[in-house]
Amino acid sequence: MKQRNFISKFAAIAVISFIISGCFQEEKNPEITPLEIYDHIKYLASDDLQGRYPGTETSDLAAKYIYKQFKTYGLTPEFKTGYQNFEIVTGCSLSNHNYLVILNDSVKLNEQYTPLGF
Repeated sequence: MKQRNFISKFAAIAVISFIISGCFQEEKNPEITPLEIYDHIKYLASDDLQGRYPGTETSDLAAKYIYKQFKTYGLTPEFKTGYQNFEIVTGCSLSNHNYLVILNDSVKLNEQYTPLGF
């Protein structure tokens, strides 16, 4: 029983030490390695971030990750918060106002052309 308590306490101390050491992390070497690039891409392209669709929680996670990485490399944010906000259109739909005219001839919607939103 004493050995189990010792192992539990040791594990708890190890976890707490690991967490605290992350809080006082030194700046990284500005010479980024191929492995570091791979690790960044692996996280940002992971299924955990679900494509980082704009305006979602996972896009916020990706932005926070990038911000934290920039800070660890000693970069100074350009904006007060470190984030640049902007409007983005994430969808569109057809309406009665969609039309196409080529050389004064009207083209039939969904028969001769289909607009694509991207």
